[in-house]
Amino acid sequence: MHTVPDLYSALATAVLFLHALFIVWVVFGAVVTRSRPILRWLHIVSLIWGVLTELTPWPCVR
Repeated sequence: MHTVPDLYSALATAVLFLHALFIVWVVFGAVVTRSRPILRWLHIVSLIWGVLTELTPWPCVR
Protein backbone atom coordinates (compact mmCIF):
# COMPACT_ATOMS: atom_id res chain seq x y z
CA MET A 1 0.00 0.00 0.00
CA HIS A 2 2.89 2.37 0.80
CA THR A 3 5.19 1.06 -1.90
CA VAL A 4 5.91 4.40 -3.61
CA PRO A 5 7.17 6.20 -0.47
CA ASP A 6 9.16 3.08 0.43
CA LEU A 7 10.71 3.08 -3.04
CA TYR A 8 11.63 6.77 -2.75
CA SER A 9 13.11 6.17 0.67
CA ALA A 10 15.16 3.24 -0.63
CA LEU A 11 16.39 5.29 -3.60
CA ALA A 12 17.30 8.23 -1.34
CA THR A 13 19.23 5.87 0.93
CA ALA A 14 21.06 4.39 -2.07
CA VAL A 15 22.03 7.86 -3.34
CA LEU A 16 23.23 8.86 0.12
CA PHE A 17 25.28 5.67 0.39
CA LEU A 18 26.85 6.16 -3.06
CA HIS A 19 27.66 9.78 -2.26
CA ALA A 20 29.32 8.73 0.99
CA LEU A 21 31.34 6.09 -0.89
CA PHE A 22 32.50 8.73 -3.38
CA ILE A 23 33.62 11.01 -0.55
CA VAL A 24 35.54 8.14 1.07
CA TRP A 25 37.10 7.35 -2.33
CA VAL A 26 38.22 10.98 -2.79
CA VAL A 27 39.66 11.27 0.71
CA PHE A 28 41.25 7.82 1.13
CA GLY A 29 41.64 6.62 -2.47
CA ALA A 30 45.38 7.17 -2.51
CA VAL A 31 45.81 4.31 -0.05
CA VAL A 32 43.99 1.91 -2.40
CA THR A 33 45.69 3.08 -5.61
CA ARG A 34 49.36 2.87 -4.68
CA SER A 35 50.21 -0.04 -6.98
CA ARG A 36 47.35 0.28 -9.47
CA PRO A 37 48.03 2.87 -12.20
CA ILE A 38 44.53 2.81 -13.73
CA LEU A 39 42.86 3.32 -10.36
CA ARG A 40 45.40 6.03 -9.58
CA TRP A 41 44.26 8.08 -12.60
CA LEU A 42 40.62 7.51 -11.70
CA HIS A 43 41.37 8.76 -8.19
CA ILE A 44 43.20 11.85 -9.50
CA VAL A 45 40.25 12.73 -11.74
CA SER A 46 37.83 12.15 -8.85
CA LEU A 47 39.98 14.29 -6.57
CA ILE A 48 40.07 17.14 -9.09
CA TRP A 49 36.30 16.88 -9.55
CA GLY A 50 35.73 16.95 -5.78
CA VAL A 51 37.99 19.96 -5.26
CA LEU A 52 36.47 21.89 -8.16
CA THR A 53 32.96 21.11 -6.94
CA GLU A 54 33.80 22.49 -3.51
CA LEU A 55 35.73 25.57 -4.63
CA THR A 56 33.57 26.70 -7.56
CA PRO A 57 29.85 27.43 -7.73
CA TRP A 58 29.27 24.33 -9.91
CA PRO A 59 26.49 22.03 -8.76
CA CYS A 60 27.40 18.40 -8.05
CA VAL A 61 24.90 17.10 -10.61
CA ARG A 62 23.38 18.91 -13.54
